[in-house]
Amino acid sequence: MVVRTNVSIAITLSFILILGFFVRLNIYKRNTFTSTPFTNINAFHYYFAHLIAKGEKIPEISYKAQYPEGIYVFRTTSIFMEYVVGFLYRFFNRCNIPFDEFVRNFVRVFGVIPAIIVYFLTKSITRNRIASLASSLFIQ
Repeated sequence: MVVRTNVSIAITLSFILILGFFVRLNIYKRNTFTSTPFTNINAFHYYFAHLIAKGEKIPEISYKAQYPEGIYVFRTTSIFMEYVVGFLYRFFNRCNIPFDEFVRNFVRVFGVIPAIIVYFLTKSITRNRIASLASSLFIQ
């Protein structure tokens, strides 16, 4: 009985994660009204992640990111995710996926990870599997 319950919980949690992925798939589709892959602050981070993906260094002062005065990148922003995305793109880019699509998939996949964390946290606090599944569903 315990094995059957664990399997059904695993299947339900998997369904919740897949649901979260597909919801993000529709949310992060490329806007057909613009030709730029990202806008606002996302473009700022996309630019630096793309530099890392191409093997270039992030400049201390970037005039392209903020013209004409430039921005002190490492003093005024936190640059960590850009290195992770850039290095992962270089590592996994054997299928020649465009960088903007890789970034979208990165956000989709890593966006469902909090549901797993919330499930196990709720399970450890409440000892209730149904409540844990419900909480991981609501985080999606």
